[in-house]
Amino acid sequence: KTLTIKPHAAPTQTWAQVLQRELIDRIAVVRTPQGTGSAITKNVLIQSISHDFGADLDWTTTYELAPANVETQYMIWNDAVTGIWNTGKWSY
Repeated sequence: KTLTIKPHAAPTQTWAQVLQRELIDRIAVVRTPQGTGSAITKNVLIQSISHDFGADLDWTTTYELAPANVETQYMIWNDAVTGIWNTGKWSY
């Protein structure tokens, strides 16, 4: 699955997200189908990031996503809780 963002469409909400995201970041994608009904939330990991912009400087960022296992706490380097040896699971 992919997620495509055009930061110029909503600059105050999206530029920080587009410029700060890194590989393996866990994000929650919230979508309301056709703008009606209940929102659907999926927790995902970013597997690839691509930035494209054309002659008109229309910037587009695309993330390739993978499902995130929200029940498992993976080890995170330099984290006081999950960065303790022999207490977490390793992720790649």
